[in-house]
Amino acid sequence: MFRDLSSNQLTGSIPDLGGLQNLQSLDLSSNQLTGSIPDFGRLQNLSKLDLHDNFLEGTIPPTLGSLVNLRELYLYCNRLLGSIPDELGNLVNLTQLDISENRLTGPLPNTLGNLRNLSGFSISGNYISGLLPVDIIKSWTDITSLSLMGNNFKGNLTKEVFNLPNLQHLRISDLENATFELPSDITNTKYISLILRNCSINGSIPKYIGDQMTSLKYLDLSFNSLTGGLPEYMKSDLLYMSFSTNMLQGMIPTWILLAVQTRDLSFNNLSAPDSGVPINQNLNLFACCPNSTATEMRDPLEMMNTYCLEKEQKYHSLFINCGGGETTVNGVTYEQDNATAPSFTSPNKNWAYSFGGSWEGNASSSDYTKNMTCGVSVADAPLYDRARLSPVSLKYYAFCLREGKYNVTLKFAEIVYTEDTDYTSLRKRAFDIYIQDDKIKVLNDFHIRELAGGPDKPITKSFTAVVNKYNTLLKIHMYWDGKGSTDLGYGAAAFNGPLISAISVSPEFKIHDEKLRPLHMALIGIGSTIIAVLLLLAFAWLGWFRSRNSPKIKVGEEKKGEGTQDKHVTLKELIDATGKFSDKKIIGSGSLGKVYEAQLLGLIKTTVAVKRLSSHFKENIQKLKKEIKWLYELEHENLIKLFDYHIEKDLQLLVYEYMENRSLEDALTVDSNTRSLKFTWDTRFKICLGIARGLEYLHNHRKLNIAHLNIKAVNILLDGDLEPKISDFGLVHLYVEEDQFKVIKREVAQGYTAPEYFQGNLTIKADVYSFGVILLEIVSWKKNVIKSHNGTEFLVDTANEKHEQGNLEDMIDKNLETCDTQQALTVLKLAVKCTSIAPSVRPSMSDVVSVLLNKKTIGELFRSGAPNVGEKIKGSGGATSMDLTSIPSTSSPSTNTKDE
Repeated sequence: MFRDLSSNQLTGSIPDLGGLQNLQSLDLSSNQLTGSIPDFGRLQNLSKLDLHDNFLEGTIPPTLGSLVNLRELYLYCNRLLGSIPDELGNLVNLTQLDISENRLTGPLPNTLGNLRNLSGFSISGNYISGLLPVDIIKSWTDITSLSLMGNNFKGNLTKEVFNLPNLQHLRISDLENATFELPSDITNTKYISLILRNCSINGSIPKYIGDQMTSLKYLDLSFNSLTGGLPEYMKSDLLYMSFSTNMLQGMIPTWILLAVQTRDLSFNNLSAPDSGVPINQNLNLFACCPNSTATEMRDPLEMMNTYCLEKEQKYHSLFINCGGGETTVNGVTYEQDNATAPSFTSPNKNWAYSFGGSWEGNASSSDYTKNMTCGVSVADAPLYDRARLSPVSLKYYAFCLREGKYNVTLKFAEIVYTEDTDYTSLRKRAFDIYIQDDKIKVLNDFHIRELAGGPDKPITKSFTAVVNKYNTLLKIHMYWDGKGSTDLGYGAAAFNGPLISAISVSPEFKIHDEKLRPLHMALIGIGSTIIAVLLLLAFAWLGWFRSRNSPKIKVGEEKKGEGTQDKHVTLKELIDATGKFSDKKIIGSGSLGKVYEAQLLGLIKTTVAVKRLSSHFKENIQKLKKEIKWLYELEHENLIKLFDYHIEKDLQLLVYEYMENRSLEDALTVDSNTRSLKFTWDTRFKICLGIARGLEYLHNHRKLNIAHLNIKAVNILLDGDLEPKISDFGLVHLYVEEDQFKVIKREVAQGYTAPEYFQGNLTIKADVYSFGVILLEIVSWKKNVIKSHNGTEFLVDTANEKHEQGNLEDMIDKNLETCDTQQALTVLKLAVKCTSIAPSVRPSMSDVVSVLLNKKTIGELFRSGAPNVGEKIKGSGGATSMDLTSIPSTSSPSTNTKDE
């Protein structure tokens, strides 16, 4: 008995069918059924059960495991939750099992290894975790199609999987904690689809991919760490090939340049042939070839350096109508973005895009831009008429922006998966969004339709981005990591990747015209003279003329764009603002002195932090003045800004910018259930990266190579956006030897101090050790030293023990609601490397930043030592003072603190 009720718009729940005991095939797919999957346990003759493309919820019932005659089970594209029941391992006759595109979690049960007759298996688009189930997979000797895309698997793919004798379609993406090479030789070369995207594969491309895989149609090895050259030739007639975002080198072969199907070599280190590159709309060479003269092959940073030098004026805004033509909305003109090539640079050369990936199915280049069928009823409706769509990755770059803080607004509407009649309304589009930094997600598994409340409904998301000398490009990256829908469409393309309708980038700072007419300039000159005289008279009357030792403080709220003014604050005003150093005004204290909150009353009320140095520094005031002057010159977004200072024998004051969210120490000591601030994983990673960048700047400054020597949680301050700023840099050097020894001895108990402190070999690697301790605290969200009735626990010891056991993941804070586990493990491994007992083994801060930015793998650090240890800081035995002004200038990023 067979029942095929598919594609009938059926609604409601599935009724009890237990009376149909002779039923052999039941197909209820492509309807609108809701509720949970009923108990089919009495249908013992059932050989096929197809429930795909519905709205079914709840868990997979274990009773399905009693259907021992079942050969095909399709549950994909529903809303099923929970884990896969062990009982499915009883279905030993099963040949097809597809439970992809749900919301399943937990590990894959070991019992599935019993399914030795499987020829097709897919769990893509879920949240299944645990080790990659290699031991299960290698028992499926009849498997022809294996799809594990998305999910949260960890570990490496082994040669045994590649050599499964009948495997033709292998699709895996986004493995966590993986580092492996493709096997040098394999026995199975029957592959039609080989997709291993973002799996941390390193090494070279094996020769057999080019000369033995003659049936290969889809090859995707993008977002890995492949090195070496490209295949010299390819015997198969590939429909799609991507080596994007690797580290490949060498000349691009002619067979790739002349291909008529899509080839993606973007973001590599390749070279173009001397004969040039033919015009080919199916070839993506964006950022493929550093130092290339061809526009379409340049790195975005190279493009910016070229284009911005050509322009007399930089931009302060950007508006793009993604997928559509030029249009004006509310007086703002949005530039057209309707090209269908895989990369494009705007005519004004102020922005560019690059997209990657392919749809396995009936798709064409026209599908990269999509039309809305119904329209929306909002003021900016024309922006939603069309949208840009990418299969996997979509990156936008803005060039030539002025330095400052920007509001980045992204506009979305689901205009593709909208219809009930073709069941596209069942599809789930889930992609990640990054702004500026490819390691920090601003949105995770962003589902347009779900958050907007339905299809064809607009939704906007706004973020803050900073453009400065360290982040000169504004980058927006959207990436599909295989979550949500992955259906290949069976001949019809499934458009599951990033979709965006419009981008607007607006300044959060005051805009001043850079070019003024001569008449305006003359009027301004006259007016300025009159105003200057009046101001001088007013300031003289108010007593605002600055004495020789009076601090000059910026009074104003630059963040709010209200402008700032320099006000000369008298010493008396500064002391009064601290309540004459009242204990009630103390916001921090340490070995260097106490810190007071001070509100300065000017045109706009401004809060600053005033550090009153302890008596340790009064012995050599001239040296102190000299070296504080050098510290005053330092400027970096992750260093606390020193506004000014007052240095005399009886009183030494440093005036810093005020940090609204105090210190990392404060954050770690406040209970997570009571604090108002939420330290998500993305925020924590941002803090780790910010500290690393600040230390890198100190260690590699072009004039001064500064070792901090007092890195700890209390010296990591957090501003209103929870951006980290390092404080007290350079001050430890200013102690006399006796006092410095006492301070270091007192600091040892806090657990941040490197083992070599008392050996007389101080280098910047001592900072690296302390930084590693900070990383452990941030990931575990525990203090480094934990005292209890059982004794004292040091996070460094715990981390080393867990690392040796292979259980480093246990260190991750269990209270995190969501966490990029692979990223967290990378940070933890960095921490282990940084806290090595031997300074020579610890990486440089430049290497640390490279790993955090995914420019270098953690495996490279563990495979190589760090031979450039740095010269010891002046003196031997205990730490001694250091004259920063005597250190020779260097531009080498690996040069460390020099012996005087």
